[in-house]
Amino acid sequence: MKRKVLLIDDDTLSMQYYVKALNEKGFEVSQVGNPDDAIEYLTDRSNLSLDLIILDIMLPTGKRYHKNPDSMNGLLTGELLFEDIRKICRDIPVVILTNSRNLDIFSVLPKEIPFYNKTEVAPFELARVLRKVLGMEENARGDH
Repeated sequence: MKRKVLLIDDDTLSMQYYVKALNEKGFEVSQVGNPDDAIEYLTDRSNLSLDLIILDIMLPTGKRYHKNPDSMNGLLTGELLFEDIRKICRDIPVVILTNSRNLDIFSVLPKEIPFYNKTEVAPFELARVLRKVLGMEENARGDH
């Protein structure tokens, strides 16, 4: 059974490599590029079987956070979206995957949330990270 993952990232070009790698490693990936689409996706009852969320921090503000100064013009939109994700679906694991080097993120997000920089985690390595977060067994070759 494929595990369902929601990837929230506006950079569809670079994320295509992550999506491809995750699909090849047994994940079913849906991608949305802004907070409005993410909230719509998460509130749609047909998506209740979601296993994990991958969240970027630097996202467009969308309509939802357009007037919120805490988004810092999109640099911290993911932090605000994380708070709303927790209100909608508390039990779905979240992994942060971002290019942000803002150390303040570490103080705002819960310490148990895995945090990875895109420049340091290759697409196939992300698949291993997600399997670990989900408690999935790896076979002898290390792939799924």
